Amino acid sequence: MREQRMLSQVVPNTDDISMAGTLFTSRTLESFGMVDLTQLPAPTIRVAVVDREASAPFGYRFSAESPAEVESVVCRQLTDVLDRPAEEAVVAPALVEALAGPILRGLVPQAASSTRHYVVTDATIPAEPGEVRESFCTVGPDELTAVLTSPVDKEPEDLLVLLNSGSDPHTGPGRAWVDYARQVAPSGFGVLRVDLRGWGDSPDNETPPGRPYDQHAVGDVARLVRALRADGWRTISVGGLCAGAWIALEAARSGALDGVVALNPQMYWQPGDPVEALMSTTRQRREPEIARIKSAAARGVWDMQDAAGDRPPAAQWLDDLAAGGSKISLIFSEGDDGLEYLRDRLGRRLAAAISSGRVIVGEVPGIDHGMHRVWLRSQMISAITSALRRTKVQQPDGRG
Repeated sequence: MREQRMLSQVVPNTDDISMAGTLFTSRTLESFGMVDLTQLPAPTIRVAVVDREASAPFGYRFSAESPAEVESVVCRQLTDVLDRPAEEAVVAPALVEALAGPILRGLVPQAASSTRHYVVTDATIPAEPGEVRESFCTVGPDELTAVLTSPVDKEPEDLLVLLNSGSDPHTGPGRAWVDYARQVAPSGFGVLRVDLRGWGDSPDNETPPGRPYDQHAVGDVARLVRALRADGWRTISVGGLCAGAWIALEAARSGALDGVVALNPQMYWQPGDPVEALMSTTRQRREPEIARIKSAAARGVWDMQDAAGDRPPAAQWLDDLAAGGSKISLIFSEGDDGLEYLRDRLGRRLAAAISSGRVIVGEVPGIDHGMHRVWLRSQMISAITSALRRTKVQQPDGRG
């Protein structure tokens, strides 16, 4: 409950509440208050006790007023989760089935002892502006776990791949990737939300547990894109937020991508720099650097150095992206640190990249760095869709 409250905020000028990526309107909250729990029939309590050995003693008590149905489940793979540090834990399919079995038998009384035929891999999801089709899938030579969102009325030929942001799995920060995928797909695009190696539900394959800016992620993206091209996708764009955007831009320097949708990339970051969990912590650390950059920018120092060829690594990135084959969309929340750096430190180089026609820069008002202001996500969705249309191949009749 404390975590939910921490991730909650009141929508300005309303009584609506945004909680961990879900918007609860005042009308919904009012209807919650009308539910009288004392008038609901007492449910039968179904209890599943999962342990490593069948001989483990129970000792669980339930009151006579709340009759319970107790089921014992033995799963030796529990050791792989409970007896290891969290970052090294392994959730085996057998454990998932052991946990899912009692749940499914509770929800569907006629279910057989095996739960395999209840596994759902495809579903039609209500969304705005229309329904979408979603499929769980395994993609590429690294067998990455992903969710593909597509329009229901056609097979898309143009794909956006959304990478892990920060330490979020394929749901994205506050389920932003879920919202973006379901609202972008009806425009005719496929959206693949993927976990790279070491993240979410994908296998580690001998990599360490995932961390932001992991260098192996660039190779993961390259191999994934090659596999997706072999599957027949016409254009492939890669998108991400913050560290995920950084990985997407680095992958684009090889020229393997048709487009990049980089949300709030922090291009000042270079391998070896600290990796902090919060942007506020990063900004506090960078305050002296930010002040120095702004002071020199006001005196024209950086433009003079740029003209002389004295440039930081991020400037070389901009040159590579402007000269490459990918269409780059740098989309920032209003006043974001990454945009501030580009304007103050790399103003001349950024202007040159934009003039190439390969790089565009957008700023979305109001939205926060982590996209947690759910009520403003529609603006970011519009920016993402526009970026994808730049990449989409035009047919002879002018259609995408």
